[in-house]
Amino acid sequence: MSSYIVKTKFNVECFGQDEVQTLYAKHDSITDLISFYDDNGELLFIVEKNTINNLMDAIKRLYSPCEENLYGRKLNDNIEYVSKEEFDKINEN
Repeated sequence: MSSYIVKTKFNVECFGQDEVQTLYAKHDSITDLISFYDDNGELLFIVEKNTINNLMDAIKRLYSPCEENLYGRKLNDNIEYVSKEEFDKINEN
C-alpha cells in the first residue's frame, strides 16, 4: 500500500459553542510524508514521517511546554519564552 488516508474529529470552541471538525491525514509511504487537511480539503501542513525533531515533535513539545510543581512552572527542555517584542516582529510579516 503506497498511501492511505485517516481522519479524526476534534472540538473547536466557536462563540461559546463546541463545533466538531474533522482533521484528515494522508500517509504516503513512498515519500514518508504525512499531509494534513481540514474539513474543506485545504492543506494545513506536511510532516516528514521519519525525520527526527520534525514539526509534530515541536507541536507536542509546545502543547505541554512546562512542568508545574509546588515552586511554580519550569519550562521543559528545548522550550524558551518569547518576548512580546519578538512575537510582534513575527506578526509584522
